[in-house]
Amino acid sequence: YRDSNLGVIEKTTDGGSTWITLNSNTTDNLGKIKFVDGNTGWVQNEDNTYNLKTTDAGKTWVKQSTTIIPRYKYFSFLDTQNGFAVGAKNTVAQTTNGGESWTLLKTPLDTLGSLNDLHFMDTQNVWIVGNSGTVIKTKDGGKSWTSINLGAAYKTQSLQLVRFLNATIGWIVTTK
Repeated sequence: YRDSNLGVIEKTTDGGSTWITLNSNTTDNLGKIKFVDGNTGWVQNEDNTYNLKTTDAGKTWVKQSTTIIPRYKYFSFLDTQNGFAVGAKNTVAQTTNGGESWTLLKTPLDTLGSLNDLHFMDTQNVWIVGNSGTVIKTKDGGKSWTSINLGAAYKTQSLQLVRFLNATIGWIVTTK
């Protein structure tokens, strides 16, 4: 799958040789797209006020509000029900019903920064990174969070991406 401007979503079933245009029922610019299986996926609108969700491989799309998450930058789903989103004001939100509703989670962070990316290990273990060297993780599905101090050298860096191979091996991408 790939997304584009003016509500265009395209799908390939032959490794990218050809692309089929899907009807998203919007002309809004679209951003990130995530699928958890061959049928269920979400695409974020560029203004970050809603997602479109499909459960039939992109034949139909349903709008889901995300206005509870201020200027959210990244979202991810582990499966068809469980997802997290991060954004401005160090916001973390969670859904357990496929994006139908979102709950803001309390974190140890103030509201001055911005969170940029997250990575699921499973429904309990999630890593999140953001501006000013911010790294937080949860081991209990978002009920409590631990701040990870990377040291003074990272305080001025914007952490853009986080990925983990297992519970102990991971990577962070920064900008200086």
